[in-house]
Amino acid sequence: VMLVAWLVCSKEAAQRYARQVKDLVAEETRARREQQRDERRSHRLEGLLQDVIWPPATTTVTPKEFGQCASARTIATETGARHGCIESAKLGRDVAYESLTERAFLELLEDAQQVVFYQEQPFRVPYEAQGRLHHTYPDVFLVLADGRGVVVEVAPPFEMAAKENWSKWHGLRAFCRERGYGLLITDGRRTFQSV
Repeated sequence: VMLVAWLVCSKEAAQRYARQVKDLVAEETRARREQQRDERRSHRLEGLLQDVIWPPATTTVTPKEFGQCASARTIATETGARHGCIESAKLGRDVAYESLTERAFLELLEDAQQVVFYQEQPFRVPYEAQGRLHHTYPDVFLVLADGRGVVVEVAPPFEMAAKENWSKWHGLRAFCRERGYGLLITDGRRTFQSV
């Protein structure tokens, strides 16, 4: 085709055609890579969801209830290495994060087809530790395509073994059991169970 364009048209037309072909190939390559990335992320989330701790009875979260879900705590969103916001096409708004681990997990949710909705810092959950009442704010609440809700605590593996977090997660588990939600403790690659 290039030879025909060169012979029939001008040199400039042939070069213009070559640029168009190059741009098309680059666009197709980019689209294929994005699709492969999305498939890898979806597969990774499927693996994480295998370790969700489900209560004996689960409840279904309806799309009407999505609008009632809001952050229970404000996150400092100034740009920095550890906290900030990502733009969510799925939610149509910015979503705040407090660590790079949380950011990576939110990006995973953004691309995952299994997740229809998510909310950062969704609940204020009471728990008892050393005889005193405390409160925790789980990092994410997500709703799967089948309507089941999952409360997610995003933590690096070294924090998963910390004694002070076990009391907090025990309180989260009781909170989830009462409401019929699943509980997932993860860093976005590994879960509490695998660590």
